[in-house]
Amino acid sequence: MNAYVRFVWKRWFSSKRNIVLLGLLVAIEIVSLQMMSGMDQFTDPVPMSDPEAVMIRPLKRKEQFSMLSAEKKDEAYELIAQSEKDLEFLQNNLEKADLAKQHKDWPAYLQESIVNFLMLARLEEISEATSFHEQDFIHEEQLEKLYEKYDVVDLAKYRSIANLPMGHSMYPVYEKYVRYFDYLEQRQLEPASMYDVSSGTVFIQLARSILPCAAVVLVGFLFWQTKKDRKAQKTLLTIPHFKNRFVAQESLARISMAGFCLLVPAGIMSIGLGIAKGWTSWNTPVFVFGPGLRSFAVPYEQITNGMSMVPIGISTLNGTTYVEPAMELMPCWQVCVLVLLLGALFVSFLVQYEMFLEKVANASFLSTVLYFVSAGLLLVLPGGWWDPLRYADPVAVLCGNAGVSYLSGLCVLGVYTLVLFLLNGLLIRKHA
Repeated sequence: MNAYVRFVWKRWFSSKRNIVLLGLLVAIEIVSLQMMSGMDQFTDPVPMSDPEAVMIRPLKRKEQFSMLSAEKKDEAYELIAQSEKDLEFLQNNLEKADLAKQHKDWPAYLQESIVNFLMLARLEEISEATSFHEQDFIHEEQLEKLYEKYDVVDLAKYRSIANLPMGHSMYPVYEKYVRYFDYLEQRQLEPASMYDVSSGTVFIQLARSILPCAAVVLVGFLFWQTKKDRKAQKTLLTIPHFKNRFVAQESLARISMAGFCLLVPAGIMSIGLGIAKGWTSWNTPVFVFGPGLRSFAVPYEQITNGMSMVPIGISTLNGTTYVEPAMELMPCWQVCVLVLLLGALFVSFLVQYEMFLEKVANASFLSTVLYFVSAGLLLVLPGGWWDPLRYADPVAVLCGNAGVSYLSGLCVLGVYTLVLFLLNGLLIRKHA
């Protein structure tokens, strides 16, 4: 840390206003996490596996084959008799898995649930839904290996007596649960609810609840310059050659300060939770929209009957990502790294934007008002992919719930930050 950054840090930490602001942020984080922890105790980590919540796709009944020849009718009746036994097994196995969940026998629950959802997925597959897309089956190879591993009854033999479903098939939903349960079973992990608060998940919980707004507020208030601060800055700019480095030095100081306030309290909480509960939660799986990491693609819009949020473990999927087949599982530690990267770019943009307004408005109060009004409007009334505030919640962006891709976030925030950095340098050299 160079001398100027140390000087700025010392000045900011000597301000009672900044200490109060930091203390308020920590208090809000603690209260929020305590509320989540309380809700976690009463939340089913996988509500979809409840026997009453699962929709078993019905097969055709005998009455539907009354017009067939006697030979064809006998074949259909024999298949119906066999299917009734297999579907009865499925219903009983769903109840068996639910009983294991109630007793927190997670290894048994996961193995039974893998079998159940493989059978449910096959029922959807043989229905030959008109709404199927080719990409729905991108994980079919993984599922076929699990059919063999668990010696699951192959319901494909009932294709001739399958009903055509109305609406979108549930296949992309059920295959997600199969992959989720298999991920947990292979790594001997327990399912975590959407409110789970542990060493690895605390960053994700804070990043998708408090930190996006906290970043905007902190950058606005932490760096509100007094007349004394502005006078000191003008004096520093008289030093030969310093004004050429001022924007870089000031940016480094502000970004590091904001990062300290946003990350250090969360890091301390994570360490404390790790000591108390263990560190396995860093491997907790999270569904992310994989193509968004490698392209500007976003989840394909589906008709989702008003679904706004569906939990699968700690993941919260909206109506679109719930049926999106390209969702991939990623360990919590890797999600945190990607969230921190996009979050750091977002904070860097906010810092450069506020510095730009300071130079343009040439008055601390006016620049702060402009900063909060413009940021507030963009948060409340988000624009398209070009809107930098669309990337305020890096978890939603990574998981495909924000309507923009992760890669576009890196590009948009990177370009805005670089352009503002160059403009700030020009303004400093012009007015210093």
